[in-house]
Amino acid sequence: MTDSVAFPEGQTGSSLFRSALASAVDAHPTAFDGLTVPAVGAAFKRALPEWIVQFEARRAAHDERVAIARHLADHLAQRTLFGEQPLATALEAPTEAPALQTIAGTAAVGWVPRITWQGRTYEGADIGHLVDRLQQTCQLTEAAATALRWTVDTLLGEPVDLSGHRFAILGAAAELAPTPYLLAAGAQVLWVDRQTPELLDPSAFAGQVHHHASLADLLTDTPAVAASVGQLAAEGPLHLGLYAYAPGRGRELLLTAAMNAVTATVQPASVAMLVSPTTPGEVQASCRADLATRRGASPLWQSALAKVGVLREPAFESQGDVAVSRAVVPLQGPTYLAAQYLTKMMVAEAWCVDRAPARISANVAGITHTKSLEHPLFLAGFLGAPAFGIQVFEPEQTRVLTTLMLLHDLLADTAPCSATAPADEGRARRVVAQSIHGGVRSAPFVLDNTIRVAALLGLARRPGLLVKLVTG
Repeated sequence: MTDSVAFPEGQTGSSLFRSALASAVDAHPTAFDGLTVPAVGAAFKRALPEWIVQFEARRAAHDERVAIARHLADHLAQRTLFGEQPLATALEAPTEAPALQTIAGTAAVGWVPRITWQGRTYEGADIGHLVDRLQQTCQLTEAAATALRWTVDTLLGEPVDLSGHRFAILGAAAELAPTPYLLAAGAQVLWVDRQTPELLDPSAFAGQVHHHASLADLLTDTPAVAASVGQLAAEGPLHLGLYAYAPGRGRELLLTAAMNAVTATVQPASVAMLVSPTTPGEVQASCRADLATRRGASPLWQSALAKVGVLREPAFESQGDVAVSRAVVPLQGPTYLAAQYLTKMMVAEAWCVDRAPARISANVAGITHTKSLEHPLFLAGFLGAPAFGIQVFEPEQTRVLTTLMLLHDLLADTAPCSATAPADEGRARRVVAQSIHGGVRSAPFVLDNTIRVAALLGLARRPGLLVKLVTG
């Protein structure tokens, strides 16, 4: 039987999530005084969406913020196996890196970003006007707007040229991975994905794709992936992109754990990942102000639904000067939340302190109509979301915007993890502040209830989705 990344026998992503949270509460009693971890099993799953918001508000406001993030990240990493041994131990064993094959692009070097948004196409430096629109409608944080404007002003006066830059993209074919843009800009890319790159058209890009058939499955080929990444990192600065995703059966948590373990074996120049807006994250002051404005201007039907409890308030949990969004969507499941919270958000905060001078990019991307969100409730919710000021992005829109923020994080002196960034808690707070949330974190009501009401609006517009919803 082939060895694979797995959790200990009898443990699930949900049970490991609970044990990590319980361990953190025990280890940091001053931060979580009076907060009791929900009981195991179904009780934990029911209580988790609200409880995790309270937990995160206390953690984010505490002076042990980074230590708690480190504790949570380490808890899961130490319990992730490869076969019958710890994954970290398995990756320490000598493994020969495969001889990589190369696909060389033949196009001229240069990526010109292009986004079509609400009927208008923005290209190159003109994307600055789109940033203005997104900020005016409170769909992104000030930190995200600042990052995007830096990229627009510094890089987009001409096609983006990344010649000489080297990337290892784990999940290279993922819908939101920046791979095609990096290749268009002339970068070299180690391709790790179950989808083969051999179907790529060399005339469509300028860089080089390095790949091998033994680097396809992150859960079974983990040692070979780590060996290849290590070999490339030894040859010079290497940027790591962690974008692999596969929904269901806890695979999203296993994949993020595997990617993190590979990353832990090297000293990269940077590490990039994307965080879901349905993770309980900090609501910036400008978003809170917009939330208050939007609540005051809510139509009568929304106010009436709020009075009877169909739409719930408040939309965030406050702890001192910190506010954390009540944006968890229970339908996505506890292991999805664990992947976003433990193995992305907590890891990013810990790494931005512990892995300096590596730059950590952990930007929040808006709700995006990817293949993983083809559930009929989500599809109906997408149709009704604009009634609440929430925008749903198409994959190409999200991918362009997050790639532009990534370039800022890799290259700018103003990046969250640059040499001039503040230390420890200040750095950790900055690394998760760049968010293109599409209105999620300035919505006036709890997101799960908002989605359900939005879904009813969507079903009225497209009744055929009701059949799919009823039949599962």
